[in-house]
Amino acid sequence: MKLYHKLIIVSILSLLLIIVGCSKDTGVSTDISVEITKEIEAKCGDSSVIKDLCIFDLAVENQDENFCLALSTEDNKNSCLGNIKKDSSFCEKIVNKIEAHYCVLSATPEEADPAFCETLEELDKELCLSATAFYKKDAEVCKKIVSDFSRNICLNDVAKESANPVICEELADEYNTNQCLKEVAIVKQDELICNQITTGTDLELYENTRDKCFREVSLEKEDKVICEQIENSDIKNWCLASFEKTKDLCQKIDDVTIKFDCFIDVAKETKDVSICEDIVSLGKKDECFQKVAFANQDKAICDKISSTYAKDNCIWDIDNKILE
Repeated sequence: MKLYHKLIIVSILSLLLIIVGCSKDTGVSTDISVEITKEIEAKCGDSSVIKDLCIFDLAVENQDENFCLALSTEDNKNSCLGNIKKDSSFCEKIVNKIEAHYCVLSATPEEADPAFCETLEELDKELCLSATAFYKKDAEVCKKIVSDFSRNICLNDVAKESANPVICEELADEYNTNQCLKEVAIVKQDELICNQITTGTDLELYENTRDKCFREVSLEKEDKVICEQIENSDIKNWCLASFEKTKDLCQKIDDVTIKFDCFIDVAKETKDVSICEDIVSLGKKDECFQKVAFANQDKAICDKISSTYAKDNCIWDIDNKILE
């Protein structure tokens, strides 16, 4: 299962745990194996972790319905089983109608009815429509969202998930359309889509969206030749440095933000924490330490991070094996 799918499922479950927190607690089934119980305790036993979220995550990650048996409510258990088995009959047993809808979305999205979302209050309606559009890969559902901001996010996500650049044209303005085209180009690994990105406005000239699109596609395709299509010399050097895995080309970059991003990428790829020391921006240096720490799965590198919040996140991500 794609990480993006998993994150949506986990995020939805987090919301629903609040909504259905008073559901009947059935406890842990006696049918759970010793091995499953040990893994749950090892990964979800920390008091700082929401246990049901963690268990659901393990079930999805392992595609193992046995983890679902350890969930604390019947609604969550059926939602998990529906997801793993891709069987909406489990969803029909769920008492909470919102959770039942999300269960169908993850189990058999073709059966989910967008009209259900229209019966919800505004915030829940937007979340429901966005998730429904994403799982059904249906941009028309996004158009039911009133908020321009939320509708744009929905359309962008559906365009990426369906790898359809035509949907990007539905976005409200040039900037969002261009960002969408870049994301779809990366997903499809198709540099020709980058050529559809307009560069006429001052904002786009500053953002260099087209050139960044070529860079990202070149990395996805592992094709260094695509770097040669980049017009901006700083971004071209950044692109080439990503393949050569040396900071020498990064040093030639004039734009400090791009230079620091270049250092971060090379440090992450080479797992060389010393490269981070050349970054003078504290924020970018912390980002570099965090990425290298994760690449090395080394919490000791997290201690170099100046921000307490970022340091704690770094350690937590490694402990919980969060993917970037």
